[in-house]
Amino acid sequence: PKLAQRIVLELKGKAPALMALGGAASEPAEASVVDDADIATKPKAKAKSKTDDGAAAAAANARADALSALVNLGYHEGEAATAVAMVEAEGVASDANALIKAALKALARNI
Repeated sequence: PKLAQRIVLELKGKAPALMALGGAASEPAEASVVDDADIATKPKAKAKSKTDDGAAAAAANARADALSALVNLGYHEGEAATAVAMVEAEGVASDANALIKAALKALARNI
C-alpha cells in the first residue's frame, strides 16, 4: 500500500500534462479475419490527407510549446495542462503564442 501511495503522489501532477499533450496510451488494434468476400463488397476508405496530418502535428507542437512555456514560467504541470486544455476546448487559440497568452489569462483568473 505504501508503494502504491508513493506512486500516486509522484504521478499526481503529471497525468493532466500527458492528457493535454494527447499522450493517452493507444492500445494496439485488434486483429480481425478478413475474407475475400469482405474485400470485394466493402468500399475503400479514403486515406487521410497530408494536410490533416500536418494540421494535427502543428496543433500538437503548439500545445507542447505552450505547456513547456507555462512550466518554464513556474506553473505546475497539472495546472498548466488544465489551462492549455481549457483554452483549446474553447477554440480560442490556434498557434503557440496565442495559446500561451490565452492560457496565461485563464491561469490569472484562477481556473
